[in-house]
Amino acid sequence: MPSAFYKELLVFDLDTLKISAKQLSPNFELAVKHASPEVYQLVEQSRLLNKQFIETIKEANRMGKDLLGPEWKGLRAKIKNIQAIPRL
Repeated sequence: MPSAFYKELLVFDLDTLKISAKQLSPNFELAVKHASPEVYQLVEQSRLLNKQFIETIKEANRMGKDLLGPEWKGLRAKIKNIQAIPRL
């Protein structure tokens, strides 16, 4: 059975990925606002890849929650203050 430290690391990483996905989502509408029609296909590809990225992160979080069950909330509460520290 993994130690509590490893479980905390797992929750920290998965939850941080979820937060990062929200923060890093590009503003596609702004990207194409003054763009030429030639870039629309590239922007659409980027939009689809970003959507896949976010869905993968959501699935990883669901799997982590399933794996840890009721422990997830307690572990997340323990690491919540650490996530407030800016990371480079």
